[in-house]
Amino acid sequence: MSSVKIALLPSPRVRASIACFGALLWIAGCSSVLGISDPTPAGNTDGGPGSDGSGSGTDGPHELVSIAIDQKPLDLPLGKSLQLTVHGNYADQTTEDLTAQAVFTIIAGDGVTLSAAGVVKGVTQGSSITVKAVVGNFADQSDITVVAAAPDHIELSVGNLQLDQQQRVHVRAAIVFTDNTKQDGTTTVTWQTSDASIATVVQGQIDAQQVAGDATITASAAGVTPASLVATVTLLPCHPVINEVQSGSSASASEEWAEIYNPCTISIAVDGFTLVYRAASNTGTIDTNLLINLVGTMAPGEIRLYGGDAVPQPLTDTWGNGVMQQNNGALGLRNGPKDTGPLVDAMAYGSISAGHPFIEGAPAAGLVNGRSVGRKPFDGNDTNQGSVDFALTTVRTPGTLNFP
Repeated sequence: MSSVKIALLPSPRVRASIACFGALLWIAGCSSVLGISDPTPAGNTDGGPGSDGSGSGTDGPHELVSIAIDQKPLDLPLGKSLQLTVHGNYADQTTEDLTAQAVFTIIAGDGVTLSAAGVVKGVTQGSSITVKAVVGNFADQSDITVVAAAPDHIELSVGNLQLDQQQRVHVRAAIVFTDNTKQDGTTTVTWQTSDASIATVVQGQIDAQQVAGDATITASAAGVTPASLVATVTLLPCHPVINEVQSGSSASASEEWAEIYNPCTISIAVDGFTLVYRAASNTGTIDTNLLINLVGTMAPGEIRLYGGDAVPQPLTDTWGNGVMQQNNGALGLRNGPKDTGPLVDAMAYGSISAGHPFIEGAPAAGLVNGRSVGRKPFDGNDTNQGSVDFALTTVRTPGTLNFP
């Protein structure tokens, strides 16, 4: 009998499974199917993301291999504070900011202060210091030299201010160095205005125009932080003001004086104006004393000094012997005669009876021997609040500007 060979073929269902398994091997690779890891990280050899050390960074495990202080070496200006920063370098060629994890110490020299968080400040010029940063088992160091103080920022002599139309204000700019020393920069910084139709500025001289509104005035210079203020121009016309007052001195009660100032960019006719005095308790219709009859025209920026016979400075005119009460009283500048002329400006000092016609908001401080009250923070500052506009000072400036 002849032998018969019978071929046993898988069933259709088994054949389909074998085909699928073969396809899986072709797609994933035998080693993957068998559970063996690929020893070559993806992206290393095929030019994909991370092969050049950028992007997702897959040239190796994300393991820290070193740290570095970013400011290395460092020239630190005297008085300046600076936050040192640290970055970590990883095996996958990525970096991370590790400043918050770093601990900083001084390992050589002195002349700086250093916080554990890495804020360093130069305190002694010429010093050489080495600082160290540590993150885990990794460390780096930087050499620091404290050099001369450097310009840091600009400081203005006044903040936001209010001006009447056509009023002029002088503002000074100081360049502040890192050691807090200052240098006058009024004529050297660059001045700018956000709206020249409201206010212009030239070397710190701010001139209000005839348009009400806000203008931002900025002083700037290369390499320093600029400074700004807002000049608010009102709808009111500019007018002369009582700018500084002294009620007497230890030398004589007649050493009393009042300064009238024209803070405007235009001349003001003052013919017929009167300067009058009222006692602190005088709330009636009659002024206590006529001090001066003004004459002529006041030029822009003109100051007139009026006072008693004992005032040592040259006077524009005198009102004779002492008439002002030393600690409490009030002055009024009228556009017209005593008692009835409309008040152009007024100031009261000390304790004043309620309802007094010369009080603007609240009185300025009471006067004492050897001191005056003057408008601050700049000449001509008039917000109609006596307690705010006037400050008591020992630096008296009769006949000259209060500023600065």
